[in-house]
Parts: sequence; structure tokens; C-alpha cells
Amino acid sequence: MKTRLSDTSSVYVEERYQNGGSLSGLTHTTGINLTTKEHWNFGGSGSSASYDSQTGAETDRKAAGIRTGLRRE
Repeated sequence: MKTRLSDTSSVYVEERYQNGGSLSGLTHTTGINLTTKEHWNFGGSGSSASYDSQTGAETDRKAAGIRTGLRRE
């Protein structure tokens, strides 16, 4: 799901279920995107996941990221 808050900002939430190969599990992701009138854009996201492998091992993962960009003609 992605929602536009204004002309310069949006937020998103994603749920992804993976089943196949050697792993199965669920990933939760959320983030925000911001754009300024001066051609700069910024974003941030966070993710957490829990996976089970065919061997019975469990993996918990947490990740975060930030993004900066400049758009030029």
C-alpha cells in the first residue's frame, strides 16, 4: 500500500510472504519519500523479517536505509 500525503511526500507499507526454494517467511517493510522543490529527494525505510529454512533454522533480520538524491536537467 502506498499513500500520497501531499505533492512532495508519500509513505508506503509492504507485507511480503515468501514460500519456495530453501526459505519461507514474512517480511514487513515501511518507508517514506520526500521531494523538495529544489530538486532534492530524500527517503527512508525500515524492514524486519523472519525466515525458516528447510533445515529448521530460523533467521530474524532487521534492516534500515536512508536515501538522498539530486535531480538535474
